[in-house]
Amino acid sequence: MHPRSSFKAFLEVVKWRSLPWEDIEMDAIHSLQLILKGSLQDEVADDSKMIVNVPSIDDRIQRVDELRIVTNEMVRLIETAAVPIFAVDSSGNINGWNSKAAELTGLTIEQAIGMPLFDLVEDDSVDVVKNMFSLALEGIEERSIEIKLRTFGCQENNGPIILVVNACCSRDLKENVVGICFVGQDLTSQKMVMNKYTRVQGDYVGIMRNPSALIPPIFMIDEVGRCLEWNDAMHKLTGMKREEAIDRMLLGEVFTVDKFGCRVKDHDTFTKLRILFNGITAGEDADKLLFGFFDQEGKFVEVLLSANRRTDANGRITGIL
Repeated sequence: MHPRSSFKAFLEVVKWRSLPWEDIEMDAIHSLQLILKGSLQDEVADDSKMIVNVPSIDDRIQRVDELRIVTNEMVRLIETAAVPIFAVDSSGNINGWNSKAAELTGLTIEQAIGMPLFDLVEDDSVDVVKNMFSLALEGIEERSIEIKLRTFGCQENNGPIILVVNACCSRDLKENVVGICFVGQDLTSQKMVMNKYTRVQGDYVGIMRNPSALIPPIFMIDEVGRCLEWNDAMHKLTGMKREEAIDRMLLGEVFTVDKFGCRVKDHDTFTKLRILFNGITAGEDADKLLFGFFDQEGKFVEVLLSANRRTDANGRITGIL
């Protein structure tokens, strides 16, 4: 090559090298190994002699056609699966990456193929994945292992993907492990909800158990009127301890018209409380209620009550706060 001929076409002869593998062919490799092994293995008659039934050309062509159909169907199922599926070779490089894995991580098939798996894993999951990979190379297939994958592109701002994966070893005809396929289940949404719930529970317990004078008197009942919470401020306000109020009916055992519990001012007040709670349980919005009662020492206390309904994830009313 020299400047005058640098733009001329030239011929390069390459031997023993195939055309580049397509992604769909890479995804089929591990499946093909299992299918070929099961389809073409002959029966061994005894320990010293093997009987080989040589099929006719037509039979072999038919079997190859059947094999191709089955392989194409398996590749299609893997590619369109509703769960993320990815595979690595014995060096830990990605050689299979289905559309669900691409959708969740934002990493396309073209970008993923050839990348080291450990580069796609969050730092706190690297050791877990390395251990899982090492065991798989020894033929030990672990199940239900939680890992985190990094996200890229349009998914990068959504944070890591949390998967629970099973490892499946791919073997050659000599039973050597030549790769590992990972079948995962996306738990990202569930984990986010659980973490949020845990934080909310922590905040809730912190408020309900906080002895600070800044926390107002708070109590809670379930949908049938049984007392579920009775905070420190309620104890100070009424003289009734939490253990004395919990699991008792709020109307009739905690607030009463008799001489036990916290006796309300009169029957009219008791009726107004019952109407308030029944209305909220039925889904109505409630106004604040001014009512009075006598504490455990007989001192009259007047309060302004704000009541709000509690609901579960489906919107069903589960009680009143």
